[in-house]
Amino acid sequence: PGATAVRVHNGEGSRTYDPSHPLRVISWNVQFLAGTGSHFFYDGGRAVSASAPRRGTVRANLEKVAEAILREDPDIVMLQEVDRRCLRTGFVDQHAELLRALGGKYRSHTSAWYWRVPWVPHPTHEHVGAMNMHLSVFSKYELASAQRIPLPLLKESRLRRIFNLRRAVLATDVVCSNGERISVLNTHLSAFSNADGTLASQVAVLTGMIAQINEQSAIIKKNASAAHTGHTAAAISGSAQPAALSQGASLL
Repeated sequence: PGATAVRVHNGEGSRTYDPSHPLRVISWNVQFLAGTGSHFFYDGGRAVSASAPRRGTVRANLEKVAEAILREDPDIVMLQEVDRRCLRTGFVDQHAELLRALGGKYRSHTSAWYWRVPWVPHPTHEHVGAMNMHLSVFSKYELASAQRIPLPLLKESRLRRIFNLRRAVLATDVVCSNGERISVLNTHLSAFSNADGTLASQVAVLTGMIAQINEQSAIIKKNASAAHTGHTAAAISGSAQPAALSQGASLL
């Protein structure tokens, strides 16, 4: 399937962005707000869910993330691994609760799923269970539209694909006061492709998307999970260069 429209929420009093001013952006893989105290199964440990009590752990970490965002005071927030009512995180809607914790500062927002399965029967000692993991964008400025654009899947069996992540790009446009738009691309590329060519294919899709953006200013976020370097982020300004989108890079 191709690109699909994603709902954009613009709250009362949302305003347009004045492109003569700097635009501050944060991009953060929040690891479903489970914190850093557990050794998860996908990294060789046994933990599957946020530590008990799940909701308490998630909400405590959520408050810390909200505090950090408020302290940095960015204009746009791009998040990866945001659980929206998943078993492993006590069915907390992390997107909605983060917005509330940010005190209405971000009146415009959108999200797109990239792991949505009624029940994931893995690992055997504790199932991941109901999954609905999203990419999220919060903005101080009005958003014009948003799309979920699918990325190439891992080369694996049809059975595994039923239960596995389906990587995507959340593409949205920020409305400028001069009538132009700034394109924002938020994604989280495959971390466990085992050099099967999937990562290169996903980068090729991103490169094609960048080539189609006519605006001079674009924000590109590529989470560097494949490098297993933790929650890394770097920033550049101006228009993005496709050549920079290589494995291990992390661009904003």
